[in-house]
Amino acid sequence: MFIGHFAPSLAAKAVAPRVPLWQLLLAGQAVDILWAVFVWLGIERASVDPSLPSNPLTLGYMPYTHTLLGTVGWALLFGWLAARFAAQDERKSTFIVVALLVTGHWFLDLIVHRPDLALAPGMKEHGLGLWDHATAAFLTEGGLIAACSACLLARTPGPQRPRRMALCGLLLALHAATWVIPPPPSVVAITFSMLATFAVVIGASLWSEQPGQVAAGGG
Repeated sequence: MFIGHFAPSLAAKAVAPRVPLWQLLLAGQAVDILWAVFVWLGIERASVDPSLPSNPLTLGYMPYTHTLLGTVGWALLFGWLAARFAAQDERKSTFIVVALLVTGHWFLDLIVHRPDLALAPGMKEHGLGLWDHATAAFLTEGGLIAACSACLLARTPGPQRPRRMALCGLLLALHAATWVIPPPPSVVAITFSMLATFAVVIGASLWSEQPGQVAAGGG
């Protein structure tokens, strides 16, 4: 799961319109952003195996970002941070939405990852391995993006809909590109590519919030 991790954030914006979209998108990818940084620092480790279908990463050691225990810890932290900057009457709902998005990352990964996800460091690793079925993995992720995009657009007011449509189109285009563009040849290159993509999407989300902020009950 790569671009697909943004999908739940789109659906969350439809039901929590007063939480900034960039925060929701960041929450959906927070675990992978931390993973990239931890790999750079040597705290977690991964390698590339070009023979693997769909995703060439072998995720050998990531106890701090991709265990369920670690993910929940980050979810509580990011939920608290987001709530600190929310309006007084929005703090509880902001905490819940952001924390759920961060935690949900692990469960989406469980569907596609090969067995490399543990409940806690040192425990048995799990993963349903959809990555081993490249076409099914690609269609599942694309379908998730499309469905959550439709959910967001259905709740988006008319004047804002063109920019939101452009954002959703960008996500689908980025996902489609993963089918035709081979992944970078090294872990470091992959992490840089990931973070650059995330930055583009976050920037596009800020642009898509214009004109003006969405009122409560909007998209």
